[in-house]
Amino acid sequence: MIGPNPGFYLDILTTHQGSQGVFIADLNKDGYLDLITSLEITPGYASILWGTATGYNTTNRTDLPIIFGIHNIEIADLNYDRFLDIIFVQYQNGYNIIYWGSSGGYSPGNYSSLPGPGSHGASVADLNNDFYLDIIFNAWYSSQSYIYWGDSNGYSTSNMLILNPGSCYGGSCVQDLNNDDYLDILYYRTSSPQVIYWGRATGFSDLDTMRILIPEGATGGIICDLNADSIIDIFFNSLGGLSYITWGPDWNTMTSFPVSNDHHAMFREIGNTYNRQYYDEYLSSISNIAGLWVCWGTITWDDSLPSGSSIDMMIRVGHTPQPDTTWSDWLQFNKDDSIPDSLDFHIYMQYKAVMRYTNPAYLPILYSVQIDYELVPGVAENVVTSEKCFNIHPTIITDHSLISYSIKENTDVKVAIYDITGQCVAVLVNSHQGRGQHTVSWNGCDNSNKRLPSGRYYAVLSTEDETKASQFIQLR
Repeated sequence: MIGPNPGFYLDILTTHQGSQGVFIADLNKDGYLDLITSLEITPGYASILWGTATGYNTTNRTDLPIIFGIHNIEIADLNYDRFLDIIFVQYQNGYNIIYWGSSGGYSPGNYSSLPGPGSHGASVADLNNDFYLDIIFNAWYSSQSYIYWGDSNGYSTSNMLILNPGSCYGGSCVQDLNNDDYLDILYYRTSSPQVIYWGRATGFSDLDTMRILIPEGATGGIICDLNADSIIDIFFNSLGGLSYITWGPDWNTMTSFPVSNDHHAMFREIGNTYNRQYYDEYLSSISNIAGLWVCWGTITWDDSLPSGSSIDMMIRVGHTPQPDTTWSDWLQFNKDDSIPDSLDFHIYMQYKAVMRYTNPAYLPILYSVQIDYELVPGVAENVVTSEKCFNIHPTIITDHSLISYSIKENTDVKVAIYDITGQCVAVLVNSHQGRGQHTVSWNGCDNSNKRLPSGRYYAVLSTEDETKASQFIQLR
């Protein structure tokens, strides 16, 4: 049976029924979705149930201390270290908790707390277009909402905004509702009317809002195009006998649906975490092929692309363990493309997949990525190549050296000198040459005719169909 199976489930025995938050994400990047819940398996603790090939087991979990009243959980990389962080929204004790992800996972002592207005809901997005994630907390027992502005220093009560949307039993939702490139905030209020705060270059204000009338208070909802007319609509959950869709672009007409105490909404807002646009990015780990230089071959991948979806695949390479200004720009590839020679002779590589969709009910899936490569002969700490068809003499250079090589047929030839980081420091030959034996003299200088410092270098011969390398030592 494909999909949910009523015969395959997990009962979770909890000690408290008041905590309702849940989120699903692959926290440890092992390919299995993990279940984050505030239902207290152990009194006073939320839990991460780690996903595996066989599903979930309550004994395979990590417990994290919380305070009763968890209504909402949000997950994002809030400190930009490539580990997902967890926000537990608490409406008791006056503060919310961020547990920080790390290479070692999550621990009770690795957290920060942020004051909240008796918080009951939250949203995470880049509200002011500064490429930092901001956090919205809203309240059930208070009329206030706190917005914490993200920056390079994290989050602080000294860098926040307080709005007054009223009591919000249903939390909040973020989307660019008026297409001005600034995200707006919809607050799901305990009683009607519902309220939109318009995002501007100057921020948000209690004086710059719009009301939406529905017959009852809201307990949650989603924002998306529900009738495929390319216009944003709004769905409202409600505790009464009806829930509602208000149709864009002005949301003053509605359709109601019979429900029975429709309590709260989806655990995750639709769209990219930063801007709510219909795409998401996957950034791979940085590949280091045993510390060796490589010649890249082709790239291909296995995917599933429902109608209206696509995947953009990109690669970048560099000489440093972490990307910096010396890395190449991102280059985009089609499936089964050859990777150009300009990306060869680099130790580190990373790929990025940008997954786009037009309907959030039909999402692209990336199953696997395959990148072929060959090791560059001789360019390794413990390998010295001295082939008869490509020699450098002497191998310890104090003044001049001769590099000799033979080629099998007429071809484009490049002979260059590289340092141990993979940086090309001198180009000796870059021309079309005939078959046979060739010799080039080198004076130990770089392309600016400046004498290179002492150290280990590599002479690399590249033709249209092969690459060879030889290692040598330069002494000044």
